[in-house]
Amino acid sequence: MTSKYRSIITLLVNIDRWLLNYIFNRERVFTIALDQCVDEFGNSFGKNGDHFFIHALKSGEDFNSLSNFLIKYYSNNQIRSFNEEIGHNIGANEGEQYFCPWEANRVRPLKKFNGSHKVGPTDKNAIARIVTRLVKILSSIKKRNIPPWMLIDGCPRVIKIINKKNVARYIVRDGNHRLSVQSYLGIKSVKVCFEEDHWTPSSFYCWVYKVIKKQKYSINQDLIKIVSVKEVDSWPHVKSGLVASNDALNFFNNRFDN
Repeated sequence: MTSKYRSIITLLVNIDRWLLNYIFNRERVFTIALDQCVDEFGNSFGKNGDHFFIHALKSGEDFNSLSNFLIKYYSNNQIRSFNEEIGHNIGANEGEQYFCPWEANRVRPLKKFNGSHKVGPTDKNAIARIVTRLVKILSSIKKRNIPPWMLIDGCPRVIKIINKKNVARYIVRDGNHRLSVQSYLGIKSVKVCFEEDHWTPSSFYCWVYKVIKKQKYSINQDLIKIVSVKEVDSWPHVKSGLVASNDALNFFNNRFDN
């Protein structure tokens, strides 16, 4: 596909998503409290959130203060394999990689996270990009506080999780910078959409895609809205036999059961 067609497809995706979220299927966007949100590694948002971006902003809003904080953080908090997370070897090659037992596929080598804004190792060049983005978002929200509906693709994406105490929270799949800034500024709630909905287009878009690309649009069937510990036996990597249910629960509880 040429760059021209890729640009057209990207524009159509964003327009289609905006129309679904704010015109034709507005229930896709809903409001949750920031203190209900956590990132994939269990770092929390909200007034009393412990996400490292929030702490970074509290250390100083200038580029150097943010950079110095994050250099230390990423150095001390680096990606670990599934085996390292649960404290023993599951007896499979995949155990030396990173994955969440409730997510189908997505078994990733540790080097995939080099330069990640979510976890170390993250070099100074990547940190400079992360800090620049944080500063821009902070300035934007302070000066204009642009509501998400004005943005073509403005909703953070989440997955709902339910722990053994039946307490519901939301893993933020995209929007960590923004939610950290909002938490830092004392904003209490945020509009979000489910990860699954975000990647599910309208029937009209599927038709346009087929006309342009001469092939059917394939919706990712692996996406999920809710992860509950009560359904651990049906989690993809447990169901496949890769991970024992108690190991999957330990992984989950180490991050989210607090």
